[in-house]
Amino acid sequence: MARERAGIRRPFLFNGPFLSLLLCAGAAFCQPAAGPAVETPEPAAEHGGEPKAGGTSDPEAFLMFEVADLVALAGAATRADFLNLAYDRGELDYGENREEILGGDGIPDAAEVALLEMILKKGPLVAGDRGPEVYSLTLRAFQANTALAQEKLPEHAPGVHQAVAAVLTMGGWEHCPHAEWLAERISGRKTNLSDMNKSAVRYYGADDDLDGDGKENLEEWERAVEELGPDATPGELMARYVHLAGREQFKRE
Repeated sequence: MARERAGIRRPFLFNGPFLSLLLCAGAAFCQPAAGPAVETPEPAAEHGGEPKAGGTSDPEAFLMFEVADLVALAGAATRADFLNLAYDRGELDYGENREEILGGDGIPDAAEVALLEMILKKGPLVAGDRGPEVYSLTLRAFQANTALAQEKLPEHAPGVHQAVAAVLTMGGWEHCPHAEWLAERISGRKTNLSDMNKSAVRYYGADDDLDGDGKENLEEWERAVEELGPDATPGELMARYVHLAGREQFKRE
């Protein structure tokens, strides 16, 4: 059954430095919102880019924004809700008529994307002793899943392909039906993504342990929430989570 997102008891306003870029060279910052609506900066160029032979994508492509835009395009949540940690998927249940019911895995999807993006951009220098293996398998999965999304959704822009690939790569097995649902919503047709590359699913699920420190990713998220308290911004929570889940054994800041 779906689990409640641990420790989040009130809505947050996205008013701190945006996490997805804090781990990249040349971090970008989000501006405070004037009211309930959340204004977030657009990437400097058009989202996305084709995967390149020696890396993931254009360094100016920000997965956080791309996945937020995909979720909004599909009508699953607003962009603001996604960035404010109010969107959580990753568990699959079935109703009385065997219909699929998508639920949360306990970690907001934005935080899961942030962890994936950090690994893709920092490479083998993080995730403790597992760094080279985690990076290699993550890169392989992300590139293969980007190609799969290009094949299944040729009419959409590269940013959509990378966003679908991120959803397929960032969590456990049950993110696949989530990605298929999003793809169906934006394309208007059933989209089978079961050929996804599964190389990295052992690391990114809520019950997995990416950095091999003996603590599951969900435990690391709960620890971040407990440490920072109810006044923490989404950016601060995600930054702490990424550090705990992906950099615990890497002592240098």
